Amino acid sequence: MQPGSPVSVTIITPPDITVQPTPQQACDGKSATFSIDATGTPLTAQWQVDTGSGYANITNGGIYSGAGSKQLQISNVAGLNGFRYQCIVSIAGACPVTSSAVPLTVVPNPVVNNQQQDLCEGLAGSGIASVNLTTFDGAITGGAAGLTIAWFTNVGVTNPVPNPSNASANNNTSFYAKVSNSNGCSSVATASITVSRKPNGTGTISGPLTICSNTASTFTVNGISNAITYNWQVTAGLQIISQTGTTASIQAVSGTSGTISVTGENACGTGGSASRTIQLLTSPEVQIIAPSEVIVGEPASLAYESSSSFQTILWNFGDTETSSEASPQHLYSTEGSYQVTLNVLDEFNCSNTDEVTVAVLSIPDLSETNIKNVITANGDSRNGLLYIENLEKYPMNQVVLLDRWGVEVFKKENYENDWDARKNGEFLPAGQYVCIVKLNETGKIYSRTVSIIKRK
Repeated sequence: MQPGSPVSVTIITPPDITVQPTPQQACDGKSATFSIDATGTPLTAQWQVDTGSGYANITNGGIYSGAGSKQLQISNVAGLNGFRYQCIVSIAGACPVTSSAVPLTVVPNPVVNNQQQDLCEGLAGSGIASVNLTTFDGAITGGAAGLTIAWFTNVGVTNPVPNPSNASANNNTSFYAKVSNSNGCSSVATASITVSRKPNGTGTISGPLTICSNTASTFTVNGISNAITYNWQVTAGLQIISQTGTTASIQAVSGTSGTISVTGENACGTGGSASRTIQLLTSPEVQIIAPSEVIVGEPASLAYESSSSFQTILWNFGDTETSSEASPQHLYSTEGSYQVTLNVLDEFNCSNTDEVTVAVLSIPDLSETNIKNVITANGDSRNGLLYIENLEKYPMNQVVLLDRWGVEVFKKENYENDWDARKNGEFLPAGQYVCIVKLNETGKIYSRTVSIIKRK
């Protein structure tokens, strides 16, 4: 047998893990590190993780780095609670030795609730409100026990609030509460502050400096900031007719002067005001003098009574016709009821109005009974004239008186109820006569027996 060729054998000393990994605990969302130490050259390492279905090699990327070194780094432990980690070390891939398997415990951070609060500024116009941040504590933690709270002015929670129970805030200021549990895990809640301003400013009221009684004038306030509603007030002698926000309609009732005041209001209180003193003038008195009834086509005489003098006078007769005369006469062409209005304006530009109703009647019809049937021909004023009622409504008439033999003893055109039964200066004899009335406007003729009597 021939001796064999020599074989070279390399004996490798297995690596020795001198420091085993230890269990790690980290707050949710934070980082964690697993470490080992081992001897041997050339040493290689491979970290593995068991997520519940056996160990698998870890590769660098995502949350992992250092998967092939003595130190495994996890940048975010969220969702890794209960995972187990081990490391296999070898000499150039030979003689592998596995470390102890240790768990990762992820500790939950405190549950927090962001808060928001509306506040009113302390000093009107400052825009600054005082806030007690400690009143948010219970709402932020939901009442959970074992938590500590520290307040900061920045989201990085590096600038502490000097006095959380008496902090100052501008509009849209945010404070940050760092809430920590006994494990040292923490969460940050935001408290957002809205600061509302109080009404502010010295306003001005625009409007007339003098107003007339019973005449509404409009006033407007400006210069009050941050007001939502406006409280209008007046002194005795003035009356607010209506108001809408910054505008009010006000009239004088009595007196010689008065003051209008306005105050701004909102949910933060009352503030910002304006006032205006005005002179109160008495509106002129005026009363229409007019007939209650007139006949179609007859002039209606109108006038007024007043102790004042007027700059302007305007009549409205109710039939679209007007006049600026002091005492006009007006003819109505159609019967009916008409509202006559008189508007006057005095030297102080105060106005007043009076109204009356005028009934316009049609021309009354005549009949034989309109002819009065007795004349006392003795100079007595009682029944001493030939009188035909309403004859004045028909000025174009003819009246004839015949004796019992049909002889004409009296005749007159456009008779005006003014004949006393005399002819040639002497009274007609007593007896029966026939009076004939002809109306030229209508062509109608009426007749009636008239008795002339003489009394001593």
